[in-house]
Amino acid sequence: MKRRGKWLKTMLVTAGVFSMAVLPPAQALAAGTGETLLESEALTESSAENGISEESEKETTTEESSQETTASETEESSSEVREEETKAPAETEPVETETAKETEAVKETEKETVKESETETVKETEKETVGETAKETEEGTDTETVENYEAETQPEEDQAVIKYRTHVQTFGWLDWSDGGKRNGTEGKSKRLEGIEIKIENTKLEGDIEYQTHVQGIGWMDWVKNGAMSGTERQSKRLEAIRIRLQGELAEAYDVYYRVHVQSIGWLDWAKNGEEAGTSGLSRRLESIEIQLVKKGGEAPGSTARYFASRPGINYMTHMQTFGDQPWTVNGTESGVIGKSRRMEGFAIRITGNHQLSGSIEYRSHVQSYGWMDWVSDGAYCGTTRESKRMEALQLRLTGELGKACDIYYRVHAQSIGWMGWVKNGDKAGTEGLGLRIEAIQIVIGPKDTVPYEIGGGYMEYTGPGYYNLGGTKVYFSGRATRRGGTGWERIDGERYYLVNGKPVTGWQYIGAYKYYFYEDGRLCQNIDSIIGPQSSYQIRVNKLMNCVTVYAYDAGNGYIIPVKAMLCSTGDDTPLGTFRTPAKYRWQPMFNGTYVQFATRLTAGENFLFHSVTYEVNGNNRTLNTEGYNGLGVIRSAGCIRLVCGEAYWVYTRCPIGTTVIVYNDENAGPFDRPVVAPIPANQRWDPTDPFL
Repeated sequence: MKRRGKWLKTMLVTAGVFSMAVLPPAQALAAGTGETLLESEALTESSAENGISEESEKETTTEESSQETTASETEESSSEVREEETKAPAETEPVETETAKETEAVKETEKETVKESETETVKETEKETVGETAKETEEGTDTETVENYEAETQPEEDQAVIKYRTHVQTFGWLDWSDGGKRNGTEGKSKRLEGIEIKIENTKLEGDIEYQTHVQGIGWMDWVKNGAMSGTERQSKRLEAIRIRLQGELAEAYDVYYRVHVQSIGWLDWAKNGEEAGTSGLSRRLESIEIQLVKKGGEAPGSTARYFASRPGINYMTHMQTFGDQPWTVNGTESGVIGKSRRMEGFAIRITGNHQLSGSIEYRSHVQSYGWMDWVSDGAYCGTTRESKRMEALQLRLTGELGKACDIYYRVHAQSIGWMGWVKNGDKAGTEGLGLRIEAIQIVIGPKDTVPYEIGGGYMEYTGPGYYNLGGTKVYFSGRATRRGGTGWERIDGERYYLVNGKPVTGWQYIGAYKYYFYEDGRLCQNIDSIIGPQSSYQIRVNKLMNCVTVYAYDAGNGYIIPVKAMLCSTGDDTPLGTFRTPAKYRWQPMFNGTYVQFATRLTAGENFLFHSVTYEVNGNNRTLNTEGYNGLGVIRSAGCIRLVCGEAYWVYTRCPIGTTVIVYNDENAGPFDRPVVAPIPANQRWDPTDPFL
């Protein structure tokens, strides 16, 4: 029975070893007595060092034999028993010692069990984080292998990098720049013509998209991920840009960007699709910076002003008898004409959210006072209730307004009519001739676009002699003392030619041309209906002034009869010289995907045409690009000569193949006044001059 009991005890010990490996701490303690725990600890330590083998079974058998030995056995047997007790404690040891060992064994077992539990928890966490299950063996977990595995598979934080490069006038494509670095030029007066942008080193899904506003084209289509936006070899400037992110990239980042603008410098930071640059100012982009910022992070700098647009202008006049006139807008006449009333004062203010720093300043030359002090931004300039005539004025822009825009103005003067246009601080009107100003016109526009012929806007008395009053030679013997003369005179906006103070009528040879005057003396500036269709014409294009004049042949004298003038838009690449028209096209596709009507080629083998303003759909004259129509009169084409549809049709139908075309530059528009085209509403998609509407 004693031997059977020990066999059962051995089986319990063995069972305790395996149950402790899988049960939680409380269950492991409940699986047997303290003695069983001690024996389990001994076997566990033996297994951890050597594994479970035949040798461990022999040790267990030896233990049983030593426990059956009686007290009367020899010292040698006792020695053997004590040697065996070093591996498994004997039952003959004192109770107190056995209990202490059992308590110590329980503590060690709890520690091992808690450690195993914590290890299992760590493993489960590792499985969730890494997405892989660490390999386990019967001997335990290879902790070093798990740590290395985590180090290799833990994903790094996304560090998306933005790269970009620009195509620059003269230099071509520059090297790629990383985020936050400038790409382009400064101080070299070189335009950006194209740009490519891409994102690298990211695992995030999504795209970077961008579009550019191009000279003469407007906003181009969105492109993405390194594609080129803009033009090459077309001499067209970038004027503005939008950049945005899509997909996961947009959820993780904001994209910031700022541009360096001609004559303005660096604007502030725009972000996530906002417009950066200018509109309506004809200013080139010269350099750009782009940065990615973690979503909602702090901007790289100020975001107050990242886009500038063309400003507007309002002005009013104070007139003798009539008092204050209503505020009027860019280019409109203000004053009273034909009533012999003097202007006594005026005020001017800049309008619109243009985002340009600076002011408009102005002053006036007043009867008996002379030049008054400069005032600005809506302040009144002149006199009231003093019966003093205003005789001349000056206007100028300051700050970024003055760098980006020109201010043009002219006055309607007593006995002269509308004088010529002046700009940017030049004097307009007269001094010392005793002539009142009766009305003014003021226009603000992009820098250096030359919308008007400049000259003849100011006259000063310098001593006795002849003075040209609007084309008429008038003799002044002293200040404000004059008599009639011979020459051109402009009265109420109309041109006359006087001989000894009297206007001429009918056909007249004056200077290099042959003119026709109505019966009341007014110059006829379109004689097409008077002379009818001719067998041949000569076309002269003043590229500088964007004005086309057609001439008819005068027998024996050549093409000296001005027939009509047309407002046009040329381009930087429009060639100068003499050409002959070789071909015509009813509808013609253009390089930028648009179409034009009534195209007449300028010269064989070249892509220069007379044509209408562009359309979006071939053959559909209800898809007009309104911006191009309203923008006539400034350089904006790629080299062709744009006209309103009716004028392009006139050249197409009236001027035969082989017509001579002369392209030149001159500050005078031509023998006729430079025409003005009334703008149409922004949503109107048809040309009002189109003969086929």
